[in-house]
Amino acid sequence: MTSVPSVTISLEDLVAGIGRAHDDVLDQLADAAILGSHLTAVADDLIGHFVAQARASGASWNDIGASLGVTRQAAQKRFAVRARDEAAREKEPLDPSQGFSRFTPAAQQALMAAHAYAVEGRAAWVTPAHLLLGVMADEALTVRLGALDVDAAAFRDAAEERLPAAVETPPVPVPYDEETQMLLLAGFEQAQRRAAEDVDTVHLLLALAERWPAEGLFAGLPLTRLH
Repeated sequence: MTSVPSVTISLEDLVAGIGRAHDDVLDQLADAAILGSHLTAVADDLIGHFVAQARASGASWNDIGASLGVTRQAAQKRFAVRARDEAAREKEPLDPSQGFSRFTPAAQQALMAAHAYAVEGRAAWVTPAHLLLGVMADEALTVRLGALDVDAAAFRDAAEERLPAAVETPPVPVPYDEETQMLLLAGFEQAQRRAAEDVDTVHLLLALAERWPAEGLFAGLPLTRLH
């Protein structure tokens, strides 16, 4: 199986990226504030998601605090409301406005892998080819494909052939191109059709098969039998 590249974005990368985007120091400061708030929110959402899962599985606040390296009181104060919101969210109908919070851990890992491939290849955008590589990094999905006699390796090879050329100065972080953004929305549609609670890697693969014109790559394959 193709390994997912490891990506670290340093403070220097972020500073340089904002500097390239704006010449005015106040515009740079505004961008830095927005990016900082986004990174903090993503980190909190990531931890909060798994706190909610731990609570749902029966873990106590003492157990959760110990895993986080904080006291029970600190963990409960920071995440109790978020955990309740997460549990309530799971009962709500799927809606694209809910964003990545309605992606399964496997699907979130696929998106991170797609971004990592784009960074490794010095791409200007995260493209559908990167998304397919990220989806194929889900071992559980490749096992399900194998049960249908679908060769996941062929998908990876085809995705690699369609990767964009490297650019001299890639953006930090690398954004999704318009086509990939539409595919993520299509992932919601696929999950809704199947009455799924969250968007999983299988839904992203089905969205690619339906919406990405990859020269017959998915033609004739029994992908609709993936549930």
